[in-house]
Amino acid sequence: MAHQILLFLGAGSNGGVASIKKFKSKGYKVAAVSRNPVEEVKESADLVLSGDFNDPSGITAIFEKVERELGTPNVVIYNAYSFAPTALEQSDPNPLSFSIEGLIRDLNVNTVSPYAAAQEAVKRFAQLPSDVSKIFIYTGNKANTVVAPGILSFGMTKGATWYMIQSLVAAFKDSGYRFYYVDERTPDGKGMLHISGEAHAEFFLELAQRADQGPPLATFVRGKGYTAFAGETVTNLPVVSMAELADLDYGS
Repeated sequence: MAHQILLFLGAGSNGGVASIKKFKSKGYKVAAVSRNPVEEVKESADLVLSGDFNDPSGITAIFEKVERELGTPNVVIYNAYSFAPTALEQSDPNPLSFSIEGLIRDLNVNTVSPYAAAQEAVKRFAQLPSDVSKIFIYTGNKANTVVAPGILSFGMTKGATWYMIQSLVAAFKDSGYRFYYVDERTPDGKGMLHISGEAHAEFFLELAQRADQGPPLATFVRGKGYTAFAGETVTNLPVVSMAELADLDYGS
């Protein structure tokens, strides 16, 4: 059987159990990580670890443990998130009412730990045979495509990670590594609260089995799969060289 090892970071949310079972049914060994692993995760995964995604320094140890116990993960899904929608409860929300402590927590969980996970994943992808698929998936939301002042911290941190995903797609396009920002939507393109764990699991597996890089902004609708929405192509930033980005001589 081909090398198939999934590291699922944030197994306690967004369909973690469904994803573990889905990948296991296809022959994957699965390592699941969450702050407080629930019993169903413990019963389903091959390796279960406890991890605090508010502490990015712990990501390396997670990868090292998985490598020792199961092998090098070729599919990494970052599914953890931090969100405290205090401003949504206000009739006239002040985006800056969110605490600095809350912003740091959201930044750590939604951006810095995903960066650390991508860093560790790519380091290990380079060790895998060329015929093994290598995928990094980040569970995002609609906040990278619109401005909603009531969720400033959430939007800042998700938007930053979307920039990272686009950068990695551009940087590793010739390496065979694939990167996605996954976002479940309603059929008319709205964000949603009551997401489908089973639909996430099916879409994650579809991306993992895909032979080429699909659209990095991987928006999907349950029952339909990948679905593009008009107007959101503006979030796909142009890729430029450093020479195109800035003129270091002009004005000197």
